[in-house]
Order: sequence, then structure tokens, then C-alpha cells
Amino acid sequence: MDFNNLEHRISVLYKAIDFHYAFQNLVVPKTEEYEENGKKYMRVTIGASITNDDAKFEAYNRMILVIHHIANLKDNLKKFLFEKNLEDKIIEDRINDSLHLSVITDLSNAEKHGYPLTKFKRSKLDPKIINIRKEWNVKFPLTKVFYNPMNQGEEYVADIVDFQDNLVCTFNELIDKAIENWEDFFIDNLKEVSTEIITNRLIKEQKQKQILKVQHTIDEVKKILDSSEWIDILWQDTVQGMIVRCKTIGSDLWNYGGIIVNQFIDENSTPTIVIKNDMPFGISNYHAEKYKWQMIKIIKPNDLMVLSYYYYNFDNLIQSVN
Repeated sequence: MDFNNLEHRISVLYKAIDFHYAFQNLVVPKTEEYEENGKKYMRVTIGASITNDDAKFEAYNRMILVIHHIANLKDNLKKFLFEKNLEDKIIEDRINDSLHLSVITDLSNAEKHGYPLTKFKRSKLDPKIINIRKEWNVKFPLTKVFYNPMNQGEEYVADIVDFQDNLVCTFNELIDKAIENWEDFFIDNLKEVSTEIITNRLIKEQKQKQILKVQHTIDEVKKILDSSEWIDILWQDTVQGMIVRCKTIGSDLWNYGGIIVNQFIDENSTPTIVIKNDMPFGISNYHAEKYKWQMIKIIKPNDLMVLSYYYYNFDNLIQSVN
């Protein structure tokens, strides 16, 4: 394989970006028991943290790898155009007209020649990477749904600042905007080597359409739940397919609502109701006699269809946009 081939250089760049974003740590909730006013409580802490120096160096190396790959496209493109007897001034103009491409070029050159640069500075900002840290990355870009923190990860992020430490942008924004700019250039001017770029664009567009479709379903469900009345029901009157919610007898807190997917008597002769809700892979067994039950009062027949579809297919909906 010729890694100097322009199309292969694009593939290598995408791989470097994937490598950076794929480098995550699972978020492990921390639990702490404490006592207050004579009552015992448990505190669960979920979130990002500051990395140690070794982790910061590793993250910085991955970031610089991505920056170098983007910056090096300039020379690869110039060589490609030269071999076709085409003017390469368009490459320089493209970089100079883009804040993000200019910053990438300055960061790459500063890494090679030392900071700050003493020669040509494209962005005039003397940019640098600071504040490398971990943030909680939510994989599902949807609102109004429950996020399972164990299905998420901590992502390494950083800030790009100028010589006075003023924020220019985040590292993720820098990469996203720079890649988008070069992709536009390739599609507009070099279609013969843009197959992978065009394919990636189509995949992103299809995913965005799916996100909007799933979000519409979630919005419809929330609208129905917010406007509907819940009525008391005996557990003996519940049936499979019914939309219900429950709370421990004596408690004021209702559990997540959902659809009844099964009912059975276990080996201890305990009546059990199985509910599927809108938590990722959220199926819960309830000892029916220990809970107070309510069912949703359906006014429009289509509402029951929407809710049933949502709860039965929630896992597939979320996975379709992941």
C-alpha cells in the first residue's frame, strides 16, 4: 500500500481521528455512605476528572498526531496538483482564509520548530493546547431520555488558546471545522480522490436524519405522558401490554413508567410484573403486592400505539443513532 497516495493519506487521517476519539475510559460511579441528621444516605458521584500527567502526555500525543495529519495534507495536495500541472496557490489561499486551518498549521509548526514560532505565523495568534482533561461523553445525542452512565465514557478534551491565553476554540471544534473545510475543498475541486469523503458525508447525513426521526418519537412520547392522566389500578387487573407505573407502598416516589411485557408467579408463589421502560436495556421485575399501581388513561388510540412502539423498541432506537 502506498501511504503517500492522496486517497490513502485521507484514510490515515480519518484513522488518526478515530483513534483519538475512541480512547476513552469507562465512567465508574463512586459511592460514599454518610450520615446526616441521624439518617444514613449514599452519595453516588458520576462525572469527569482531571487526568494525571502521564495521561495528559498520552492525550497530547494523540492530539498532535491528528494535527500533524491535517497540516500535512497541504504538502500532499501541492504535490498532487504539481503532478497534474495545476496551480497550487489555491491550497495556500484555503488555509489562510480559514481560522481553523491556520491554527492547525501553526500548532503543527510550533511542535516541530518550538513555541512560539519565529517565522511565518498564519493565524497571528501563537496558538497552543492547554487544559487537557477528561469530560463525560454521552454517546446518545438525544434529549428527554435516560442516559445510563455505565454505557458512556470519559473523553479527552482540551482548549486552544492564543498567546494571551484567550480561548480560540476547543480541540474538538478545531478538528471538526478543519476536517469539514478540507472535505469541502476535496468535494468541490478533487472529486476523483473524494470517494471516502463523500461516503463519510452520506453516512453522517443518514445518521442525522435517523437522530431527528428518533428525537421526534421521543418528543411525541413525552407529549403524551405529560398530557395524560394516571389512574389507580389493582395489580390483579394489570395485563400484558398495559402502560403502567408503580411506587412502593408508603412512598411518594413513582418508579419509571413502562410497558408490561410479562407476568408470572415465581418459585416462591410471588406474583411478579415485568416492565420494560426507557432506560437502556431497562427491564425490571416487580413484586406486584409490594407496590401501588397506576395505568395511563389513553384518550386517543394512536397514543397507545406510539407508547407501545417506543417502550418495546427503545433499545433499538437508541442503538440506531449510536
